[in-house]
Amino acid sequence: MGNNLNGFQYAIAFTKKYFQKTYANEINSGKILDCWEVLTMSYIIHDTCINCGACEPECPVSCIAAGDDKYIIDADTCIECGACAGVCPVDAPQPE
Repeated sequence: MGNNLNGFQYAIAFTKKYFQKTYANEINSGKILDCWEVLTMSYIIHDTCINCGACEPECPVSCIAAGDDKYIIDADTCIECGACAGVCPVDAPQPE
């Protein structure tokens, strides 16, 4: 992890991967703010997707998978790096 990420994106990805479960009780009880939603927005793939698969191997956190009619981004894993958008021939991946 980290090949295509800037320092901030890497820090968010690392924190989400290793500490989200640690702080889940505090987040769910409202004791602390769910900073993942404040600091990051995920990308979504719009219906213009032509199912070419160019985006999937570009994702540094492997959050893109083939769906029935288009590729799908896992919002909980996406770190909004934009790597998918940079290779899409039809600009289907866009920030939420």
